[in-house]
Amino acid sequence: MMFGLEFLELTLTLQVSLGAGYLAYAVAYAGYRKDHRAEDAIFITIAFSALAQLLFVVLEHAQFLPIISVPSVFLTTIAAGALWRKFGMSFWQTLMRWSGVHRDDGNLRIWPILVHGNHEINQCQVYLKDGRVLNLLNGPAYIGQPWDGLLLGDDGSVLMVVENEYMPNGSVIEHGANFDAEWGTSLTYVPASEVSRVIFTLKKS
Repeated sequence: MMFGLEFLELTLTLQVSLGAGYLAYAVAYAGYRKDHRAEDAIFITIAFSALAQLLFVVLEHAQFLPIISVPSVFLTTIAAGALWRKFGMSFWQTLMRWSGVHRDDGNLRIWPILVHGNHEINQCQVYLKDGRVLNLLNGPAYIGQPWDGLLLGDDGSVLMVVENEYMPNGSVIEHGANFDAEWGTSLTYVPASEVSRVIFTLKKS
């Protein structure tokens, strides 16, 4: 990549293409980029930038003015990144598995897939190191509440509605109502350092 004055010396179309390409990459791989190497970021950005350059060629051939072509290319390239994230990745991975080429989804760790993947988490049980188990057993009931009742942090932490709690002695503590029309929703933060195991019930969205 070029930085500083070298970048400013490029043509406007190339500057826009690289900028739009990087933003498309950021949208397409949000949540996964921390596991990418520098060359991954560079070449994926270049791939989206190539699409932007192609769009510029088409619009210039159609004699569109820069005031129209520049924002059009910028927004279309970013939209391409969003479409790749929403549909393209899963389609490509399914095609590769179906054809027997490979089963690699490009992710080094499981947790980011859970945090950012295309699925609904209907139930969550968080096992703590002190022997307690925090339960969210009716996730859909909290849709529309803050973070729909469950938020998974990239660091392994969990923010969740706790409906009941299994104690080490076998007893169960019911937490009762977790939502109040005036005060809002009660959520419990669990740092990653306190978690020993997590069980999910998932449904593909």
